[in-house]
Amino acid sequence: MTNNTTAFTLTLFVDNAVNIPEAEAICQQAADILAAKKILSANSHANIKLSDDMEVQALNKQYRGKDKPTNVLSFPDGDTLEGICQLGDIILAKETLEAEATEAGVPLKHHLSHLAIHGLLHLLGYDHETEEDAQKMEALEIEFLSKLGIKNPY
Repeated sequence: MTNNTTAFTLTLFVDNAVNIPEAEAICQQAADILAAKKILSANSHANIKLSDDMEVQALNKQYRGKDKPTNVLSFPDGDTLEGICQLGDIILAKETLEAEATEAGVPLKHHLSHLAIHGLLHLLGYDHETEEDAQKMEALEIEFLSKLGIKNPY
C-alpha cells in the first residue's frame, strides 16, 4: 500500500488462516492519520502482519520472555534502505484482537485501527512503561482515533 501524498508506505501481510475484512484499508487509514499529523515522516515504511495467537505467543516468549499471546508486538528497525527509513514490523494476533473487541463491545475494525496506531507509535519510539509515557501515548491514540470517528478506547 502506498500513499503518494506522504511517500509513507505500509505493507500488510496476512497469514492464510487469518481473515479480517477490509484489514488493508483499515491499517492504511490508521497510517494515513499519523502521516497527516506529521508523526510518520515521508520516505518511511512499516510492515504490519496479521497472524494468530500461536505465532504471537512464540514471538512474545522469544523476545519478551512472556509465554502468552498479546494483541500487538512491535519490532523497531530504523535502518535506511534505498533512501527509505525502515520503521520496523508490527504483528497482530487475530484471536486476541477479536476477544478484546468483543469484551470491550467495539467493532473489530475499530480495535484493529487502534492497535495499528498503537503499533506504529511504538515503532516511532513511544511506549507506556511509565504513567507519564502512557498518558502521552494514549492521548495521541485518542486524538488519531477521533479523526477516524472512533471513540476513546480508554
